[in-house]
Amino acid sequence: MRLLMVENHATFAAIVSRQFLGEHEVVIVPSLAAAQVGIRAHRGAPEARC
Repeated sequence: MRLLMVENHATFAAIVSRQFLGEHEVVIVPSLAAAQVGIRAHRGAPEARC
């Protein structure tokens, strides 16, 4: 399963990802804006507001 985790504390995100989500593909981004950019890039959509 692919997961997009929005978390601005890198150490916490890494621990959670490793301890609880190790069997999944996890992409960690620091903000909602970065998550939106990542989602658009994954879908191949132009840069526009959601």
